[in-house]
Amino acid sequence: MKALYLILTVAGIPWTGFVISKLWLWFLVPLGIVPVGIWWACGIGTTLQALRGWSGMEKRFAIDTEHDDEKALSGAALDILMYGTALLFGWIYLQFAF
Repeated sequence: MKALYLILTVAGIPWTGFVISKLWLWFLVPLGIVPVGIWWACGIGTTLQALRGWSGMEKRFAIDTEHDDEKALSGAALDILMYGTALLFGWIYLQFAF
């Protein structure tokens, strides 16, 4: 379980960058801000996450019992799902923006 959590977490980094770079392209570039690539967007996402305070991260890494593995794994999967949902809604908003 811990290995799968690690794989999902690492795989989620470029996914996060992809989603942020697309949302950036759709909503900030038309305002005159320069576009960013995926890895730059990963840095922006990490910065925003750090500013937000890494809420809930202490719960994900405090694995003490057998059930905490499942919580950590579902947390990593939830992160991937949430960025996908953000991308979907961003695309929907974009359809009405112009």
